[in-house]
Amino acid sequence: MSYDEVGTLAPNLYEAYQNSIDMVLHLGLAMNEQHYSLEESADRDGYDNHDDIDRHRFLSEDGEKKWPNGNATLRTTLDFDAIYNTWRSNLLQTPEAFSALEGVIVRRNSGKGTFICDFLYYAMMAEYTKRRMLSAQAMEGRPVMFLHVPGKTTPNNIKQGRIVVLMLVRSMAETWARKTDKRAGKAG
Repeated sequence: MSYDEVGTLAPNLYEAYQNSIDMVLHLGLAMNEQHYSLEESADRDGYDNHDDIDRHRFLSEDGEKKWPNGNATLRTTLDFDAIYNTWRSNLLQTPEAFSALEGVIVRRNSGKGTFICDFLYYAMMAEYTKRRMLSAQAMEGRPVMFLHVPGKTTPNNIKQGRIVVLMLVRSMAETWARKTDKRAGKAG
């Protein structure tokens, strides 16, 4: 993908699904990695040395123009720690998952990636921030997460990836439901 495509993808996705989703999970392929990384944050700047597929670069001043009120780093407003801990717990405690996941490593990543994945994560969170500021309704911040998955494509790796991602989605839903129940005054 190109920076231009991603820059228009975030507002288009938001527009298309704004009233029908509670959370967003983006997946990105990390070809040289052996682990799954749940990303804690994304950066507006730092793409100066990375050509996209069209051999274009997104310069720091481009970020300041595109998102003039945006922080240099954005974090999800979902409860990252709770989701991450629930995810790890679900992976270890679900028998069908545990037996299939031998050798799988999941981790949190606060390291700064500087390419299309990080750019997409930032663009989507920036879009939520912009819409929240323009909306008369109370919105739920930036309910967006990003998971990097390893680039292995054997049948077993694909099965493992499916389980890892489904357990993450389950963990996001469980954490969101607990928060929603707390707000409604229900016991959790």
